[in-house]
Amino acid sequence: MHMRRSMVGSVLIAALPFLAGPASAQSGYVTGFTWHHGLDWDPGSQHGGTDGNPSDDGLGNAVWSHMRFPGGAELGSASPWFDQPATLLTWDDDYFGFGGNWSRGDDQSPIVSPGYMQHDIVGGPDYDSAPAVRWTSPLPDPTWIRVHGSVLLTRNNYAGGAPPQVDVDVVLVHDDVSSGSRHFLLANTFTPPGAGAEQNVSLGAPELLVESGDHLTLTLRARSTAPAAQVYAILHFFVQTTCAPGDSACLCQFAMPGLVSGGEGGIPSTQNGTWNSRVADDFTVQAENEVRAITWWGGAFDEVSSVACTPVPDEYTLRLYEDAGGFPGPAVGDPILASAASGLSQQLTGHFLFRNGTPLQARRMRLELPTPVVLPRSGKYWLEIVESSGSDCYFLWENSAGGDLRALRDVGSTGYGSEDVLALDLGYCIELGDGIDCNNNHVDDATDIALGTSLDEDADGVPDECEARRQCVGKRNSQGALPRIDTSGHPTLTGPDDFVLSASRVMGQESGMLLWGRAPNPSSSGAFAASRRGSRLCVLAPRVTGHQTATGTAGLADGTLTFPFTQDLMAAAGWLVGETLHFQWFASDSAHPDGTGLGHTRSVSVVVLP
Repeated sequence: MHMRRSMVGSVLIAALPFLAGPASAQSGYVTGFTWHHGLDWDPGSQHGGTDGNPSDDGLGNAVWSHMRFPGGAELGSASPWFDQPATLLTWDDDYFGFGGNWSRGDDQSPIVSPGYMQHDIVGGPDYDSAPAVRWTSPLPDPTWIRVHGSVLLTRNNYAGGAPPQVDVDVVLVHDDVSSGSRHFLLANTFTPPGAGAEQNVSLGAPELLVESGDHLTLTLRARSTAPAAQVYAILHFFVQTTCAPGDSACLCQFAMPGLVSGGEGGIPSTQNGTWNSRVADDFTVQAENEVRAITWWGGAFDEVSSVACTPVPDEYTLRLYEDAGGFPGPAVGDPILASAASGLSQQLTGHFLFRNGTPLQARRMRLELPTPVVLPRSGKYWLEIVESSGSDCYFLWENSAGGDLRALRDVGSTGYGSEDVLALDLGYCIELGDGIDCNNNHVDDATDIALGTSLDEDADGVPDECEARRQCVGKRNSQGALPRIDTSGHPTLTGPDDFVLSASRVMGQESGMLLWGRAPNPSSSGAFAASRRGSRLCVLAPRVTGHQTATGTAGLADGTLTFPFTQDLMAAAGWLVGETLHFQWFASDSAHPDGTGLGHTRSVSVVVLP
């Protein structure tokens, strides 16, 4: 990877890069990863050379190219400049005394720096070289991204006097390398003000799907020449993933054109007066979590004419179900109505489905849930999406290339059964939290802690405001991890028999035991309580539930301990409605440097319910 400057100079001169080829695909990209042109920018290592162009991103992949387009005409012409072959710029150690820039040659424009790009509009080779910056996707799998930033346009007359009036074309284009298709995110003509004033052009664009090697190209070109003048743009150009491959917070089965089912490429999922067809596909989570947004793809057709149409009203009902033997079971949360009024966004994708040979352009639909739906446990769930307008415009949920080749279609709303199994998958993305949002502010706890929104003084990964019922403190084990105690369900004498206590981050394959009592140990309360060689008994007159062996790997802090406190055990122990009980896990840690061979969690208190 090229050496980076620690600071961006006060004179920012940048162009919009085009990559010469696809960057190497490496792992490490997560949802929210950001490529920032100015921060990722690499200087060259040799005057007149291209080493450092393209520039690397934070993971060492060559992503940003600084280029020029020779020749061509204005936007809207038969041969626009951005259709010409692009050439990499070379390194200029000191462009007219302004420091290092990527340029056409020694003191030759156009130039590109971390935050600036310039097009000289005098005649000749300067004018016939339009600057460009290209981002090339290094992601190994199809991924949704969003473009952010702005271009601040201005003009001047470097020979003195008032700058000439000149229009400027600005283009931001997405090139799908695999299909050879091109989508314009920005293509417009602007009249920037004179020197000292800037016109802000937003680069914000809808989310779009990119594949490995796809390009995003940003470029500008003045529409006419003028003596001793230039137009330039201050750049704020960055790209951010919204659903990264392999990210546990984003479960995606991307819709793919060309996949067919019955020659259509999608499955009818619609309910109206004459035809009821519900469709569902399954997904799996690794732990308790919450659904925050849902994306899906599809098109609509008129049943009589098979032509494309738009349902009126254009609304969908989304439902989540727990799995029951490979089919949807109990509903999770309430049905979700997706419409423009509830924040449903839609975008044409360029994908086409077919109905009786008629092409239907697919749309991408995305809904951020106003209230996240909690998935109460790990395992399989089902997502059902049904167009629910009641019109004769039928919705086709688009196929996907990913998944387990199992979906369901219930015709007539008779209930899902073995006769409804489809050997295919549907296109959707489910955006999750990280499984923990204890303060219900719709921000992951880890993010709250990282931003300082929440304190975590005991460094157990749980915001302190969520731990009002936790007392005492735990003891870090020989691997430096702080064991954690958690509860699920509730201690009820007559309600659901589902109260479970668990410990995590304990040493794998070592023994542990759960202690409980009716009073906390006051001498061990607080973060700075007196301790005996680092161990703190947090429960007075403790009772022991018995020894068990932790799961996990010997020598690693990946073990867990679990104890279901059943209603039979509650009755035998004489628990009473309304009393407060206190719990703490102790676990062996044979390698602990303090010589005690012991570790433990903090304590937790619960109130017994009827």
